[in-house]
Amino acid sequence: SDVCSSDLLAAGAVRVAGVQTAVVRALGAAVFSTDVLLGLSIVRRFGLGRAGRIVLVVVLLAEASSRAQQVGLF
Repeated sequence: SDVCSSDLLAAGAVRVAGVQTAVVRALGAAVFSTDVLLGLSIVRRFGLGRAGRIVLVVVLLAEASSRAQQVGLF
């Protein structure tokens, strides 16, 4: 009986942790999407051309890479 109940507790913990991980990753994706939209808005507002968009892409990819490494630690 004890083995069965601990199996159920373990399964419940995995389900909770799995959902939390999915939520953290979804929030990260949402924040990155918002960063992209905000960055594009700023580039358009200041009239920056192709060079501005390239710089934006490089900066966002560098920032997203470091954020992904931080989330990966969880």
